Amino acid sequence: MKSYCLNTALILRDHAAQLQNGLVRSEDWERLQFLAKMFPQFCHAGFEVPLGESSPGADFLICLRRQKESGHLLNIVSPDENWRRLRRFALKWREGRNFLDCIPNCWLEFDLLQMKTDGHLEPSLFVNVPVKAVNKYADVIDQLADLLSFPVSRACRDEAGRVVKIIAPHADAIETGFWLSRPTTGLRLVFMKLRRSPEQLIALLAEAGHPNPAALNSASLSSLWPVGGSIALALDIQENISLNIGIELYASPAGKPIDLADDLDNKFRLLTSLRDTGLCTASKMKNILGWQGTRSYGEAPELEGEVCLYRSLNHVKLSLSSKEQLPSAKAYLALTALAYRKRETQHAFA
Repeated sequence: MKSYCLNTALILRDHAAQLQNGLVRSEDWERLQFLAKMFPQFCHAGFEVPLGESSPGADFLICLRRQKESGHLLNIVSPDENWRRLRRFALKWREGRNFLDCIPNCWLEFDLLQMKTDGHLEPSLFVNVPVKAVNKYADVIDQLADLLSFPVSRACRDEAGRVVKIIAPHADAIETGFWLSRPTTGLRLVFMKLRRSPEQLIALLAEAGHPNPAALNSASLSSLWPVGGSIALALDIQENISLNIGIELYASPAGKPIDLADDLDNKFRLLTSLRDTGLCTASKMKNILGWQGTRSYGEAPELEGEVCLYRSLNHVKLSLSSKEQLPSAKAYLALTALAYRKRETQHAFA
């Protein structure tokens, strides 16, 4: 299998009824149509859906690969400073022969739920730095901050580098978020595919200097953790680590072949546990389960194969803040276009 580009407007049109039936607000549909014109093709995209509310609503995310979809950023003409920043980033990223070479892809996140009626579509940027390139991490962040004119302080950069040195050896990759669309100059660090129990994660957070790692004990994780096969850890960095903690739960074990029946069963059990702990409404659980499936989009002649679009529950994120006793939960619904040769066995994607 390999990633494949599909027409963004076509995919939105084909899934309009499903998205507008409890997942996406009607006022955001026009914004999604506009984004489809800005990013006419995609291979990976998704929706971030709050689970604790029965009303519809979702943020939108789209993946850009260095030599593929990043080119869309060069074609966007906008007076908004954020888009000019992203264009500078894309030009340097695609150029090669610099510290950004180690970034295989990035994600743009559009906060549709927080957007005002007359608000501009301005995304935040998340870049993926593989752990094998962690020795370049400080240089990558410095170059990105300069290209994006993002006023992150030296103290924040140093703190991010310190935390990365402690936690990155236990992860597969580090996503670093630059909140271009929010009034903050901090960074979001996401450590991907950690294989740690709650007790081990608490110890790791304590080693990294988190002010309250024991907060995980009161996060309903005891009933949820055994369901997830692997996790990701999200931390907000200013001059120090913020109290906020994000835990991303994945239904299937990382690094192992995915069996379709087992994967669907794992996701059903994960959502059931969230519902039973009061973190997911029954209606949202029904909508999320109904999202999963596949659809054929014809032949890929250059690969002598077929193109399929996979709809899946990629993961669930639990967010703990200093202001709340219970975490909030969001589901990340993925749209992934893949092409596979007809002689290959088609595996499930999650």
